[in-house]
Amino acid sequence: MAAPGKSAPGKADPHGAKKPDAKSSARTKALRAKASVRAADSADPSNTDASDCGGPLTFDTVHACESVTDGGSDTYTLTTAAAHDLLTIQLTQSDEAFVTGQLTGPDGAVVDCSIMGWVGPASCRAGTAGAYTLVVTDSYGTGGYTLAVSSLKASPCTTVAEADLAFGAAPLSGSIAAGGASACYAIDSGAAAGGDVLKLGGLSYELQATFYDSTSTEVCVVGQYGDTCTLSGTGPYRMILRDVYAQAASYKVTMNRVSRPAGCTTLAAAPFGAPGEAVASGSVDAGGVHCRTVTLPDGPTRVSLEGGSSTSGNVSWTLYDAQGQQACTGDDDATCETLPGAGTYTLLLGNSSGSDPADYSVALVPLSGTDGCAATVGTAYDLPQLHGTLSSAVQTDCRPFNGTTGDRIDLTTSADVYGQITTTIVGPSGTESCSRDTGDGPGQDGCVLTGTGPYRAITHSSYDFTGTYTMRIGRLSEPAGCATLVPQAYGSAPTASSNPCWLLQVPGAGTYDVGGTQIYRQDGTRFCASDSSTCAFPAAGTYALVFRPSHLDDTPFTPVFISPAQTQGCVTASDTGFDTGPHAVELSTPRQRDCLLLPTASGSGLYLAATPSDSGVDAEATVYDSKGVQQCQSGYAFSVCKLTGAAPFHLVLTAPAAGTYRLTVQRTGDTAGCAAWPQSAFGGSHGARVQLTKTRQTACLALPASDHATAEMFDFTNSTNRLNASLRVYDAAGDQVCVTSGSTATTCRLTAGVSYAAVLVGNGAADTYDLVRRDVSSTAECAAPASLTVGGRSTGWTFDSALDSRCLRIGAKAADKLWFSVRTPSASEDSGAELLVVDASGTIVCWQHGVACRVTGSTSYVVVVLASGYSGTPIDARVDSWRMGDESGWAPQCRSNSLSPEGFPLHSGTLTETSTAYCAVMQVKPRQSFHVYGTHNGSTTATPVVNMFSDANWSGSAIDYAYQCGNTNMGDFAFSCSVSGSAPAAQVVFVVSPSASPTPVEYTMQGVCSSQCASPPKAADLTSLTPASGPAEAENQVVVHGAFLNLGTEVDLARDGSVVSDYSARPVSVSDDGTSLTVLLSTHGLPPGKYDVVLDRSGYTAGTRSPGYLPDGYTVTAAAPED
Repeated sequence: MAAPGKSAPGKADPHGAKKPDAKSSARTKALRAKASVRAADSADPSNTDASDCGGPLTFDTVHACESVTDGGSDTYTLTTAAAHDLLTIQLTQSDEAFVTGQLTGPDGAVVDCSIMGWVGPASCRAGTAGAYTLVVTDSYGTGGYTLAVSSLKASPCTTVAEADLAFGAAPLSGSIAAGGASACYAIDSGAAAGGDVLKLGGLSYELQATFYDSTSTEVCVVGQYGDTCTLSGTGPYRMILRDVYAQAASYKVTMNRVSRPAGCTTLAAAPFGAPGEAVASGSVDAGGVHCRTVTLPDGPTRVSLEGGSSTSGNVSWTLYDAQGQQACTGDDDATCETLPGAGTYTLLLGNSSGSDPADYSVALVPLSGTDGCAATVGTAYDLPQLHGTLSSAVQTDCRPFNGTTGDRIDLTTSADVYGQITTTIVGPSGTESCSRDTGDGPGQDGCVLTGTGPYRAITHSSYDFTGTYTMRIGRLSEPAGCATLVPQAYGSAPTASSNPCWLLQVPGAGTYDVGGTQIYRQDGTRFCASDSSTCAFPAAGTYALVFRPSHLDDTPFTPVFISPAQTQGCVTASDTGFDTGPHAVELSTPRQRDCLLLPTASGSGLYLAATPSDSGVDAEATVYDSKGVQQCQSGYAFSVCKLTGAAPFHLVLTAPAAGTYRLTVQRTGDTAGCAAWPQSAFGGSHGARVQLTKTRQTACLALPASDHATAEMFDFTNSTNRLNASLRVYDAAGDQVCVTSGSTATTCRLTAGVSYAAVLVGNGAADTYDLVRRDVSSTAECAAPASLTVGGRSTGWTFDSALDSRCLRIGAKAADKLWFSVRTPSASEDSGAELLVVDASGTIVCWQHGVACRVTGSTSYVVVVLASGYSGTPIDARVDSWRMGDESGWAPQCRSNSLSPEGFPLHSGTLTETSTAYCAVMQVKPRQSFHVYGTHNGSTTATPVVNMFSDANWSGSAIDYAYQCGNTNMGDFAFSCSVSGSAPAAQVVFVVSPSASPTPVEYTMQGVCSSQCASPPKAADLTSLTPASGPAEAENQVVVHGAFLNLGTEVDLARDGSVVSDYSARPVSVSDDGTSLTVLLSTHGLPPGKYDVVLDRSGYTAGTRSPGYLPDGYTVTAAAPED
């Protein structure tokens, strides 16, 4: 039989409670569990014996039960003297418990409310007065809980008087104990009545307020960030504060009456222009609120706020009407478009910052008024620009103007210095009265006046800008104040004007150059946009050309209105400028057009080489045919123009700034004036020297039809040894056949018996250039390689100039797989050599620097090696040329060595210039991988390189991602090799070569399987180190004794469970049986003392010997004294 106040344990949950969703309630549950512990510590009474839990409950007291058995329950009784009372029940549980409660009335009926220990407090509405029973049940788990109950009608309440509801009054301060049920406030009947609006502050998601009327009916709930509550029902009212997390809560809650507000400072509505005293300024404390009352007329009102979100401020505002209803709100500047009517409004300013005060200034300007407006202006374009000053960030300006319904208005306002301002057009009521949605096409310019006038332009700042601004108000429809403009002639300077509008007198259908300025019909709709330099008119008529810059200043406007089909004002020019020199064109004003008549026939091309003016501005050249059809347009220093229209052609030159511009015009296919450029043999000589000056940035060189090979290499250098030009080769039609890009060198495939022109184009610098071209075709005179045997003798050269180059000719079969690479291990960091391979067709099939070229498919190759980065010091280069395989498979030198990805034993060798590689074959399958670990006696920054390739991807210089090896740590002879999952099983070739290592270089390596291993390698272990001690601040050579050691075994020193070595020990050698490994062990930065030794960063328990871990295995002694 159960003890009094306790129910017998059982697994069934009599209330049907389900385990809460862990994801959705985790935070609340965790916080309430912590609160339960704190509540239990301070609870009175507190039962530490589970058999003592239960019994009578006292309102507003936290009861604690330290333990409730799994499936057991505790029974409590409580008494309310008032009918229809509202009970707040706060039940919390510890982490180990899962408790629920059930409340029954005096008649034994269950009260409908959910009492659960892992959610917030429960509100339970009692029926009749009398004794109620509360049963707390632990459905599963074992732990403790706390319990507190408060009564809406019986618990003590703090009175809130009318003065407490005034803005600026002290907040309601208090606290709720951990596990406590609630705190109560009774609002005096004279302080608030039905219909009043109360604004709350200082609340949170955790601390929430609920209002009840005199019948205990819930009126509203206010939570996080605060909100307003409109009182309904009958008073007096009560506010109950509850803590969702049941934690101890100290609070300061503000409660202010927004309807019939008290404590607010009066703010006058501001006029247009300087707001004067009609500005409210202050600093709102974090979580605080400031109040102003302001009398406003009917219609829109502009709220200008300094300190809002656009400038990273934290002030927000809300405007309430006399009844306390929200009329408008924002956290920055805004226009309250519709107010309920004229009257007195309440403006509340809040601070969203969690900790810092927020400064602000605010002004409210009724847009229906005209107080402070400037004088009325017209909309003719010949009127002066308008100027204004925003002396305050909360200022709003007003500019009336003459307008009629249906006018399309062109309105531009810009700050004179950097800043953002906004201007809108309103009618008499203050509502926006200029529409951009007019149904006459998308994206039209300006806006169309709606409603009835008079109209005003309203200007205000954005982002708290203050300063002067400029405005223009023009009428695009039937524009007034515009000058008349007839078609212009070339060569005459157009007249500039401060007036942005001209009426074009179009004589007939045709396309005209309008300089990219907008063209409008007489109704103000756009006919041609500013993104087009020309405008096609369908017939004779009058159109408006209007400049509409986004920024207004005193810069005059220069109109352009020229027919590209006419040549009036053009001057005759030569198209052999490489011979006769550039044309000098004087443009006296910006946007002026000048014209050159060209003798060039249709079907030809033109080289156009421009030189910037003294001001550094580039001119733009456009070529038209006799019908005005554009052939090309270029603003570059050099371009090619193909002429496909009807001759004669004329070239129009224009620039955005006045100045003298020089343009060289050369007919393609004509090399008159081009310098001779003879072909050179391989070596260090050059074939031509040219100079580029500040005023001549192009140079032409001729390649006669009888004096070039079918494939040539081009290269150039200059006196500054910098890449500041490009070389381009063209055929007679002006088609580019090759160009240098990112390098001074390139190759070209040329047609026998055809002449070409090469053009050197600078980038603005004056310099002298030496150029060379060399035969790389099948007729090239090249040496034979020293060897084609894999690992055979390298071919050596020394480069003594920047243009020095050498070549090798290799005969082959199409199935041959060849390897070519160039090495310059002794060269300085910024110098070296490049290698390119040209096949029998003259095509570059590989170009490399520092990696190998792999080629196949051709019957002959020319290998060209060029000096790179020459700076006066000779560059020694070594070229490896190996036939890696043929139609029968890999080369014999490779097939004679067989390795396995399952691992291979130690192999040692020496790479020299007569023995340049080690090659082996290996049978691999998908997803296999292995490591190659080694040592060498070469450079500390460069090691021999390991490569792996298949015969399926033998081309180029890139890594074969299906079968690849990559260095795992720069400076170490350590590589990881792998086969992708999609690669087929294959026999691959495995190559060790010197790469950047100086020769001779001795090496030792071994292979260790890492995946898809038939027999995975065993973990390394150690038993001792010899010697077992060494000085600090040194690299000490030690021998690690153990089992399964290899050259890749990582050896580290550790202390207190963490590796302390700055880097793992470097391998020196390993025994064939893997029982001893010699390493260089770093003790840099380590204080003297005993250290653990860890292999391969294996897991271990500090101080306990385990495989791969030796506690106190090495002692660091004092550092050796300095000499």
